Amino acid sequence: MNSKQSLLIVEEDKGFRNFLVQLFHKEYAIKAAENAIKALQCLHQGNLPQLLIIDLSLPDISGAELVHQIKTNGITRDIPIIVLCKESHEEQGRTIAEYAQKLIIKPFDPEELKAEVQRVLSF
Repeated sequence: MNSKQSLLIVEEDKGFRNFLVQLFHKEYAIKAAENAIKALQCLHQGNLPQLLIIDLSLPDISGAELVHQIKTNGITRDIPIIVLCKESHEEQGRTIAEYAQKLIIKPFDPEELKAEVQRVLSF
């Protein structure tokens, strides 16, 4: 049985998604999705993580819409979310910040993200 806490990383850029998986794979059980549809499929199959890391720039449904769908669903609404966005999307990120535990602007220090994940999961 896996006793690690789990993360679902939703990031369209394969290289950056792989970077995030590598950043967290030793401490957490990781699932990754390249778009919102795959993330929602994972969640609807009962694979509920302790934390979601969602990039706002997704190819199918916007990250903001994904966050909204997750937070308005009775099964997934209590899952904490860290939102990642480019500086050019910061205003959009701020509009959904009420749903997220943290908004982190790219580029960022990986240690800052790791610390934020630990902080959110410690509650």
